[in-house]
Amino acid sequence: MPWCAPCRAVLAAPPLGLVELPVATAPPVRAAARYDGAARGLLLAWKERGRHDLSPLLADALRRAGAAALDAAADAGVMDAGLVDGGPTGAAGGPLALVPAPSTRAAVRARGDDLVADLARRWSTSLARGGREVPVRRVLAMRRGAGDQVGRTAAQRTAARRGALVVRAAPPRRCLLVDDVVTTGSTLAEAARVLALAGCRVEGAVVVLAAPPPGAGRRRSGRTGSRDGRPDGGDRRHDAL
Repeated sequence: MPWCAPCRAVLAAPPLGLVELPVATAPPVRAAARYDGAARGLLLAWKERGRHDLSPLLADALRRAGAAALDAAADAGVMDAGLVDGGPTGAAGGPLALVPAPSTRAAVRARGDDLVADLARRWSTSLARGGREVPVRRVLAMRRGAGDQVGRTAAQRTAARRGALVVRAAPPRRCLLVDDVVTTGSTLAEAARVLALAGCRVEGAVVVLAAPPPGAGRRRSGRTGSRDGRPDGGDRRHDAL
């Protein structure tokens, strides 16, 4: 099934940029677009309805939002072009890698793939075509029995997420986190915490869409965008994030 013009247009627009999140310990997060309208429908079709043919469109949006993350890190002196391109390790701490946020085993089985990891691979491949070696390192895993985030406030989500993620392999020295949706930043904050404990510096995070935190819709219009206060149709990890 072809992509419609509105779908192309909403993700072809200039990236949203830095997202303000209620969880202060989350790393700087950049998004391609807001989780509403055609963008929301696109992501749900890709994630919950088997429209994996939309992956190139979403990956391109991630790539464009991610370019700003790389530029911001360079401007801050965190890395230079040599490091991004896989050059020699320097004072900034070493080459960069992309670390996808983990999905549960049940979600991967239901969808036939780890969709977030696939987006990260596509971004990495596009960078390699341009001469930049930024590998994907799948070093995070969701601890079995990690709690459901539905109906929780940002503070409750942060508390519930603590200890929910584990580093399952030796991490890179530095990374950008990758995900499809961010809501509160609780999962990204926990990912950054456990990676830091393992010796990895998280320079930021890049997502496709940014959803309003729980209660934001109620404050604006007296109701939320979904009955359970989370992005409609998102997996239970995407409390999400």
